[in-house]
Amino acid sequence: MRIVTIGDLETVVGFRLAGVKEGYVVENSKEALKKIEELIKNNEIGLIIINERFMMDIRKDVEALLEGREKPLIVDIPDKKGAIERVDVIKELTRKAVGIEIKLGGE
Repeated sequence: MRIVTIGDLETVVGFRLAGVKEGYVVENSKEALKKIEELIKNNEIGLIIINERFMMDIRKDVEALLEGREKPLIVDIPDKKGAIERVDVIKELTRKAVGIEIKLGGE
């Protein structure tokens, strides 16, 4: 199984230093989506790590591409600017289903 990164230069270089040999520097979400479309055709790729700033604009497109596929797993991570504020999916689903909000540690 191969691991691939897609993101800004700092992310790709950081993962290369951590041992991920395959990485692609992209400038925007459109380029990221094009690279994902290309990479998912290769059954050897098991994990794609992508900057969340790129992923937020193409999430629905990527989900449609991956529908019915077991791999690759695509994980979005914060870039050098930090995490994007977003709703915790598990907390939100629990709130809707049970009617209570989960609060953890320092919240």
